[in-house]
Amino acid sequence: MLRTCQLFAFALFAAALLSAERPALAASPESHLGVPPHDLVTLVYTVGSGNPPNGPDRILSDGEGIEDYEIPERKLLVITDIEWRVNAFGNQDSVQAELKLKNAAGFVQEVHQVFVPVDGSGFGSQTIHLTSGLVLDSSVDLVGPLPLVPGPVFNPLIINGFAYCVLRGYLIDDHQSNPITDLKP
Repeated sequence: MLRTCQLFAFALFAAALLSAERPALAASPESHLGVPPHDLVTLVYTVGSGNPPNGPDRILSDGEGIEDYEIPERKLLVITDIEWRVNAFGNQDSVQAELKLKNAAGFVQEVHQVFVPVDGSGFGSQTIHLTSGLVLDSSVDLVGPLPLVPGPVFNPLIINGFAYCVLRGYLIDDHQSNPITDLKP
């Protein structure tokens, strides 16, 4: 009789466990930033003094790259980190590095500037973590040189040196409506 009661109690317990509500599995895993890993972005520019930058190339998690990357439609790129790896020309203690953003009207705004210290060989690197991030929308051209391309342009610039500019961040949905592109025929 005791054995029957134990088996009955175990059966009730097992049934309760099996019927208990289980947490739903996430549709896709999220990174430490709360975004899916495929929305994490690493962009690399090659920048030389007096020359338009090459890039950006998006570096994927498998090491492959996408040349001349563009922000997808209806997405925002939030830049969280900027890394400069520089080689100075001549005898100097630092290299000036800048990120510029030109709006559609042609106004150029410097959105980031840093003087990267260099060693006796002229090499240096510096990483900057942006607390609030720098947000760019899909209308911004990430490729073109500032004076030559109409419309919004984002561009790294190096003065008196050569550099790799590495931007890290992530994509989020752009939920704002655009009166130009949202017109229905």
